[in-house]
Amino acid sequence: MKKDNHIWTKKDLVKAVSAGSGLDRADTETVINGFLYMISEVLKQGKQVDLWRFGSFRVQHRAARMGRNPATNRAMQIPARVAPVFRPSRDLKEAVNRAMQGES
Repeated sequence: MKKDNHIWTKKDLVKAVSAGSGLDRADTETVINGFLYMISEVLKQGKQVDLWRFGSFRVQHRAARMGRNPATNRAMQIPARVAPVFRPSRDLKEAVNRAMQGES
């Protein structure tokens, strides 16, 4: 498998899904935008989105902690925060692992 350093963008995704689905690009982009918007809205409510055999999007609460400013080496308080995270399914992890095994 040839190593490709190209990072896929939403434009690339729209083009590929459009080609594979038979929808025109404008309709495909509308669907993808709606999908991303709904995931964002569900996460903003503190809920989780599970996509069977793909993975789950959820909100992770991170506690406040002490850290160090790397520029000054002074201790500083890092406030508690909430972060969106993606956890891939076992099926997705295994599929990616199988596909990448031929690469060095």
